[in-house]
Amino acid sequence: MPPSALRLQPAIYQLPNEILTEIAAYVNQISLDEDPSNAKKATLTKFDFWVPEASRKAVTTLENCTFVSRRFHDAFRPFLYRFVNLRTHRVRHGNGRPVSILRLLKNLRALLDREPRIARWIRVLGFWVDFDFELMARRAGSHSDFGAILSKTTSLTSFRIDGYALLSWQDLRPGVQAALEGVCRLRTLRELRVVTRLLPPAVFLSAPSLCRLELVDARAVEGHARPGIQGQIISWSGMALKELKSPLGLRSLSCHQDLELLQFFRDVSPWAFGRLERLVLECKHPQSETSFIQDFLQVVEGSLEELDIRFGDMFGWAPLEDPTPQSLPSLDFARLVKLRRAKLSYGCKAGVDDQVYEDMLIDTLASLRSIDTVEEVELYLPWRRDYVSSPDADDPSDIEYARLPAFLRRLDGVWSGFRDGGGYRSLKSIKICIELCGQDYGEREGSMELIAPEDLVDLPSVEDLFPTLHSFEQFRYETLQSFY
Repeated sequence: MPPSALRLQPAIYQLPNEILTEIAAYVNQISLDEDPSNAKKATLTKFDFWVPEASRKAVTTLENCTFVSRRFHDAFRPFLYRFVNLRTHRVRHGNGRPVSILRLLKNLRALLDREPRIARWIRVLGFWVDFDFELMARRAGSHSDFGAILSKTTSLTSFRIDGYALLSWQDLRPGVQAALEGVCRLRTLRELRVVTRLLPPAVFLSAPSLCRLELVDARAVEGHARPGIQGQIISWSGMALKELKSPLGLRSLSCHQDLELLQFFRDVSPWAFGRLERLVLECKHPQSETSFIQDFLQVVEGSLEELDIRFGDMFGWAPLEDPTPQSLPSLDFARLVKLRRAKLSYGCKAGVDDQVYEDMLIDTLASLRSIDTVEEVELYLPWRRDYVSSPDADDPSDIEYARLPAFLRRLDGVWSGFRDGGGYRSLKSIKICIELCGQDYGEREGSMELIAPEDLVDLPSVEDLFPTLHSFEQFRYETLQSFY
């Protein structure tokens, strides 16, 4: 190329390949940030089915960059396949019918057969389990595409499989089991997100490089009752669980259902959680599950730094286990000697009587005062606002919204000790967020907005609710309003 032509080219064309690859990674991150909820699904636009417009826009920048030049194509194209997520939810073909997951599996396999290097580019691979996927996993001879895909994608750092699944390990064909075991043996695998009962601990705890484990709910399907997990645990106990020579590198555990698993982990594989730093739990039935949490905390008390517990069902009020319990066991965090961040969420109507539940939560939060390493404390309170105390109420104290001020004043008294600056030198913030939930079947349904506490004329002032904490420099108080 003559020198005059070089002078006409933009400077970016003359950059070394290493710099160009860094730019590609940066553009890729911007594309993901444009629409975090959809961008990672958009990499299947090559597979001949319609995707939401928002998803398509999220990768437009990457796709355009691949057409600039051959060098740009080589640098940017691998990022188009960095995240691959196969699911049928809201994905429809030209005829308006949802595309079967089986077709997506076939198309992806064909792509990887045609261009094998794409399999090496895939870092995050996710599957959404629906009834078609369930049939594929159960039937002989129908899972070859699934197995072939997993055998080719040998550079995965993250593997995800969730959805409407009532599948258990015993339901899977041997070929599907072997494929999932192969993924867990990958030395590149760092993150695993899986339906709670699909993989037994003997499989996912064999992952040599696993750092983050997320056990998620199988979405409830109307008319399909979910059986208890005790039968599963009994069957898992008979599987060989090899103890590693050194503790597993697991740093983060999230468990959103079946907290009986925590008891299994404590009894059978405590060595796997000896370095755990982050724990996220969703406790939908505190009466029966708080004991599992407390026992498991003994396993991680020397390493845990972040704790997030969500009591109750945030999106559908849990049915009462026992409408009239006399007490509810509280949790004790006092022995978590390295705890730096603690967040608790309290779902109103979360399976027990209000007063008993509030007593448990107050006692649990009080135990945080024993930890002098704590830096951030947060309490998130979704509180129903369907009714407000009025002269017409038979007993205003029974109305959920009317109970909120008294609860917050009790909490202020419990946490007043945090104002001792000498005892809590690491403390950076105490945050209380109230989400006032109310029904609205109009245009506000499904919306949420931040409102100033002083605009809540039917609640006392911040100074009245928090007589001690309100003047504390590290204290933050937020109120949200949502409609369902």
